[in-house]
Amino acid sequence: ASLIKNMGFIFFRQGKVEQALKNYNEALTVFLKHNDKKKVAETYTNIGHCCYEKYDDEGALLNFKKAVALSLEVKDTITVAKLYNNIGAVYIDDKKDTISGLNYLLKAIDIKEKLNDQDGLIFQYNNIANVYVSKKKYNLAEKYLSKSYELAIKAGNKEELKEIYEIYSLLYNGKGNFEKAYQYHIKYAKVKDTLLNIENLKAVQEIQTKYQTAKKEKLLIEKEAENKR
Repeated sequence: ASLIKNMGFIFFRQGKVEQALKNYNEALTVFLKHNDKKKVAETYTNIGHCCYEKYDDEGALLNFKKAVALSLEVKDTITVAKLYNNIGAVYIDDKKDTISGLNYLLKAIDIKEKLNDQDGLIFQYNNIANVYVSKKKYNLAEKYLSKSYELAIKAGNKEELKEIYEIYSLLYNGKGNFEKAYQYHIKYAKVKDTLLNIENLKAVQEIQTKYQTAKKEKLLIEKEAENKR
């Protein structure tokens, strides 16, 4: 069942949502039979993601909430926080119910603060700030962005800093402070370029490693052939 579920995840990553759902439901039948609550919760979460991709907001909420109930039973608070974030996203993006969505996002923050999950909090603060910017509640957005920025700088998390600068740019643009919006857009572009250069460097290094390995293997084969001769 675990293997079938993992195959479902691969299909999901490939965009083959229907095949992924088929695998998840097949695995779910086995996990339910064995009363493996943790695995059942994981599978409900996966099915919820499939529903979300298919714009089935009711299906997504139903499965995410089933996963929450089981995760609370097994005291898996980290997963509960992630699920609250997922549920919040469904309410905000699909249901257009910002109040319910924000309530779930704030629940996720409460858990992550208690767990002192620094990386999780950066992401969560950014998420809430983004929602407030879209609703033109700029002061509230700034409150969460400042928290996120402080943690991201401390952790040296460039990926999240990129997101923070982009949200700051949108925030100041909304407030009509175009000079500040432009300054943050420049910061966003610089971090984005830095991250892109790092990825490119990694790709080049990987290719060089493969080339050198292949070269050594070729020389070894030639040497073995010479020794045989």
